[in-house]
Amino acid sequence: MISDTDQVKPLDKTTVSRSVTDENNDSEYYYLGRKIMVQQNFTKKEDRPFDALYQAQSYLNDLGYEYGSLAVTSSLNVAVRKGKYDLAQKWHNLDKEEIASIDGVIRSLDYREGQVTVMLFN
Repeated sequence: MISDTDQVKPLDKTTVSRSVTDENNDSEYYYLGRKIMVQQNFTKKEDRPFDALYQAQSYLNDLGYEYGSLAVTSSLNVAVRKGKYDLAQKWHNLDKEEIASIDGVIRSLDYREGQVTVMLFN
């Protein structure tokens, strides 16, 4: 769950995107205590459920990331790892150390019909 101490950039229709290797990133946005290096928003383009999520997953695959499984009844987050994903599939099964080791998050308030945001950390 998101705590009151986590700073989250509001989700909007614009896309804020930076290179993962951009050393001049002056972003001051943090999520889960981690600096956001890349934030990419996806909106539903096709008339199919989960379209924005599928776009986000394809984007991550293209960058060499893997991710856990959706658990929308317990969390808005899906963990992301660079390379092989070797953590628990569901967010609620991750412990604090595992959450601290993730490389990013897929997040949405409505995975079925809404916008999906990918945040990659430093």
